[in-house]
Amino acid sequence: MGRSARSAPLRRAAEALTALGLFLGIDAAAHAEGLPVALVSITARVAPGGMVALVIRTEPGSVCSGQRQGHASDAFSVPLPPHRIGADGEARWQWSVLSGNRPIGVRRVHVSCARSDRSGSLETEFDVR
Repeated sequence: MGRSARSAPLRRAAEALTALGLFLGIDAAAHAEGLPVALVSITARVAPGGMVALVIRTEPGSVCSGQRQGHASDAFSVPLPPHRIGADGEARWQWSVLSGNRPIGVRRVHVSCARSDRSGSLETEFDVR
Protein backbone atom coordinates (compact mmCIF):
# COMPACT_ATOMS: atom_id res chain seq x y z
CA MET A 1 0.00 0.00 0.00
CA GLY A 2 1.48 3.34 -1.03
CA ARG A 3 1.92 6.34 1.20
CA SER A 4 -1.04 8.23 -0.25
CA ALA A 5 -3.36 5.22 0.13
CA ARG A 6 -2.49 4.93 3.83
CA SER A 7 -2.96 8.64 4.49
CA ALA A 8 -6.30 8.95 2.67
CA PRO A 9 -8.41 7.62 5.58
CA LEU A 10 -6.57 9.92 7.99
CA ARG A 11 -7.08 12.88 5.68
CA ARG A 12 -10.83 12.11 5.40
CA ALA A 13 -11.09 11.82 9.19
CA ALA A 14 -9.32 15.15 9.67
CA GLU A 15 -11.61 16.80 7.10
CA ALA A 16 -14.68 15.39 8.89
CA LEU A 17 -13.47 16.70 12.26
CA THR A 18 -12.77 20.11 10.75
CA ALA A 19 -16.26 20.21 9.22
CA LEU A 20 -17.81 19.22 12.57
CA GLY A 21 -15.83 21.92 14.33
CA LEU A 22 -16.91 24.55 11.82
CA PHE A 23 -20.53 23.41 12.23
CA LEU A 24 -20.18 23.89 16.00
CA GLY A 25 -18.46 27.24 15.52
CA ILE A 26 -14.93 26.16 16.41
CA ASP A 27 -11.82 25.61 14.34
CA ALA A 28 -11.12 21.91 14.86
CA ALA A 29 -8.01 21.95 12.68
CA ALA A 30 -5.72 23.34 15.38
CA HIS A 31 -6.11 23.59 19.13
CA ALA A 32 -3.65 24.84 21.68
CA GLU A 33 -3.95 24.15 25.37
CA GLY A 34 -4.82 27.05 27.61
CA LEU A 35 -8.60 26.99 27.96
CA PRO A 36 -9.42 26.74 31.67
CA VAL A 37 -11.90 23.98 32.54
CA ALA A 38 -12.81 23.71 36.22
CA LEU A 39 -14.94 21.29 38.17
CA VAL A 40 -17.80 23.08 39.94
CA SER A 41 -19.44 19.97 41.36
CA ILE A 42 -20.07 16.26 40.90
CA THR A 43 -22.16 13.88 42.96
CA ALA A 44 -19.28 12.34 44.89
CA ARG A 45 -21.12 9.28 46.19
CA VAL A 46 -24.17 7.70 44.60
CA ALA A 47 -26.12 4.54 45.35
CA PRO A 48 -26.93 2.08 42.55
CA GLY A 49 -30.09 3.40 40.87
CA GLY A 50 -29.23 6.99 41.89
CA MET A 51 -28.43 10.07 39.82
CA VAL A 52 -25.06 11.71 39.15
CA ALA A 53 -24.92 15.44 38.41
CA LEU A 54 -21.78 17.05 36.93
CA VAL A 55 -21.19 20.80 36.55
CA ILE A 56 -18.08 22.34 34.97
CA ARG A 57 -17.06 25.95 34.31
CA THR A 58 -15.15 27.38 31.39
CA GLU A 59 -15.26 30.42 29.12
CA PRO A 60 -18.61 31.41 27.58
CA GLY A 61 -18.79 30.43 23.91
CA SER A 62 -16.79 27.25 24.40
CA VAL A 63 -18.14 23.89 23.26
CA CYS A 64 -17.75 21.02 25.74
CA SER A 65 -18.46 17.32 25.54
CA GLY A 66 -17.23 14.26 27.33
CA GLN A 67 -17.27 10.57 28.02
CA ARG A 68 -17.81 8.52 31.13
CA GLN A 69 -17.02 4.96 32.00
CA GLY A 70 -19.82 2.60 31.09
CA HIS A 71 -21.78 0.38 33.41
CA ALA A 72 -20.23 -2.90 32.29
CA SER A 73 -16.56 -2.01 31.80
CA ASP A 74 -13.83 0.52 32.49
CA ALA A 75 -13.93 1.85 28.92
CA PHE A 76 -15.03 5.45 28.40
CA SER A 77 -17.99 4.23 26.36
CA VAL A 78 -20.84 6.55 27.31
CA PRO A 79 -20.78 9.98 25.61
CA LEU A 80 -21.83 13.18 27.34
CA PRO A 81 -23.65 15.32 24.76
CA PRO A 82 -22.01 18.55 23.60
CA HIS A 83 -22.93 21.84 25.26
CA ARG A 84 -22.27 25.35 24.00
CA ILE A 85 -21.35 27.33 27.10
CA GLY A 86 -23.63 30.29 27.81
CA ALA A 87 -23.03 33.55 29.66
CA ASP A 88 -22.88 31.80 33.05
CA GLY A 89 -19.84 29.79 31.89
CA GLU A 90 -21.27 26.45 33.04
CA ALA A 91 -22.25 23.13 31.50
CA ARG A 92 -24.39 20.57 33.31
CA TRP A 93 -24.87 16.86 32.70
CA GLN A 94 -26.98 14.38 34.63
CA TRP A 95 -27.36 10.60 34.29
CA SER A 96 -28.63 7.63 36.24
CA VAL A 97 -26.54 4.76 37.54
CA LEU A 98 -27.88 1.28 36.97
CA SER A 99 -29.32 -0.48 39.96
CA GLY A 100 -27.79 -3.80 41.04
CA ASN A 101 -24.23 -4.86 41.64
CA ARG A 102 -22.60 -3.26 38.57
CA PRO A 103 -20.86 -0.93 38.59
CA ILE A 104 -19.72 -0.63 42.18
CA GLY A 105 -16.73 1.54 42.97
CA VAL A 106 -15.06 4.58 41.50
CA ARG A 107 -16.12 5.59 37.97
CA ARG A 108 -14.29 8.26 35.94
CA VAL A 109 -15.55 11.05 33.70
CA HIS A 110 -13.58 13.03 31.11
CA VAL A 111 -14.71 16.44 29.74
CA SER A 112 -13.05 18.34 26.87
CA CYS A 113 -13.78 21.92 25.84
CA ALA A 114 -12.69 24.04 22.91
CA ARG A 115 -13.00 27.69 22.00
CA SER A 116 -11.35 29.27 19.01
CA ASP A 117 -7.81 27.91 18.89
CA ARG A 118 -7.65 26.83 22.56
CA SER A 119 -8.72 23.68 24.34
CA GLY A 120 -8.78 22.28 27.84
CA SER A 121 -10.01 19.23 29.67
CA LEU A 122 -10.56 17.72 33.06
CA GLU A 123 -11.03 14.27 34.52
CA THR A 124 -13.02 13.61 37.66
CA GLU A 125 -14.74 10.68 39.35
CA PHE A 126 -17.73 9.57 41.37
CA ASP A 127 -18.14 6.61 43.69
CA VAL A 128 -20.99 4.11 43.33
CA ARG A 129 -21.71 2.54 46.75
